[in-house]
Amino acid sequence: MASTYHQQPLLSLRMRSSRSLPPAERDNSSLDDVADRVRVMIHLEESPTYRCGDYLFRRRAEKNDVEIDTLCREKMCEWSYRVVDHFHASREIVSIAFSYLDRFVDRCSCDRTAFKLAAMTAIYMATKIFNSREISMSSLAELSRGEFSLKHIEEMEGILLKTLSWRMNPPTVQCFINILHKLIPLEKGPVTRAIYQRATFFAELSLFDYCFVTQPRSAVAIAALLNAMEGMDESVVSKEDHAAFQKTVCEVIGQDLPKDTIDSIRNRLWYVYSQSAQYREDEVLPPANLLPSENRIVEKDLLAGDQSPVCVSVVTKH
Repeated sequence: MASTYHQQPLLSLRMRSSRSLPPAERDNSSLDDVADRVRVMIHLEESPTYRCGDYLFRRRAEKNDVEIDTLCREKMCEWSYRVVDHFHASREIVSIAFSYLDRFVDRCSCDRTAFKLAAMTAIYMATKIFNSREISMSSLAELSRGEFSLKHIEEMEGILLKTLSWRMNPPTVQCFINILHKLIPLEKGPVTRAIYQRATFFAELSLFDYCFVTQPRSAVAIAALLNAMEGMDESVVSKEDHAAFQKTVCEVIGQDLPKDTIDSIRNRLWYVYSQSAQYREDEVLPPANLLPSENRIVEKDLLAGDQSPVCVSVVTKH
């Protein structure tokens, strides 16, 4: 049974049901067009503009006081998904917002309160740019229960824009899935839509795990699609289908897949999935050799300290 790992799931996120067709099924682009788009996105993700370093490791190595840790980030991720679900916004908004947040924290040092404010402001900015209807500043200020005012959010928005040099269109894992899903060698229909929905959920889950911050979004997308295919019955998606998909992906990106990296990401995605509420409801199980690590302890609320919430300093990288 799926409940053998944990009595209570550590992540409350569940898959969203959708009746809309995957973008790949509405796209008549040729394989050459797909290759061009994917290579442009890979070029973007590899650029210093959108690449993010391991800022937590760097600060520990420099013996800086690290007020922000992986649990702080995970809690803000969970909060962000609850917000976008409440306002019926696209969950990809969270992926975009966390690109802003991670790149910001990679470049600036901030305390926990400023980190939370930056996360809230990033959600506001991402919805304003990419969602059909933005989540208002006043709504976010209300959700902070008096912790932050409109002035705080406005000020943090200016700091984020300046720190990120106005680079606000990151290639996300979902962007890659939307394109690469077209390469699955199966007739378009319920099976490919189920693969798309599950791969999307793996992409959503990947945001919780700080381990993926430094990983290429393209590699996470490929791993998510392979896991989604692996989760289907072998009579529906065969090993040959897996091999054909990987071969086509290699042709599209113009290089061999880094097998060790992809396998590592796939295993980690299965692990994060095993910590989710969805895992207890699904018939799809992670590989038998995947063992969860020891339970994490959720620490007290992020809102600690009485300093100004817009208190950040630039980090000098060596």
